[in-house]
Amino acid sequence: MHRLSGFMRTYWTRGEPGRPTPKSLAVFMQRMWLAALTCKLLGSSWDVSWHFKWLRDDLAAAHVLSTVGTGIAIGLVLAHSFTGYGTDRRSLRRCCW
Repeated sequence: MHRLSGFMRTYWTRGEPGRPTPKSLAVFMQRMWLAALTCKLLGSSWDVSWHFKWLRDDLAAAHVLSTVGTGIAIGLVLAHSFTGYGTDRRSLRRCCW
């Protein structure tokens, strides 16, 4: 909990897109984007194979995994929008779109 509060105090400040990003934060954001992409890819491919066996499902594990990936991506877009780290204005508009 102490590490999280230190991280938030250090990096969670309002800023314009395109501000210089510390290397450690850039690496963390890139790893989180990779985790989001991995969750989305695994969840969607698992979901396709799931629907070949069962036609309907509500809370299948594949849907949950894909939703986790979407949640990570939404959180990252919000963080990029608020802090301005890790993106410029043009790429942030693409992410938000």
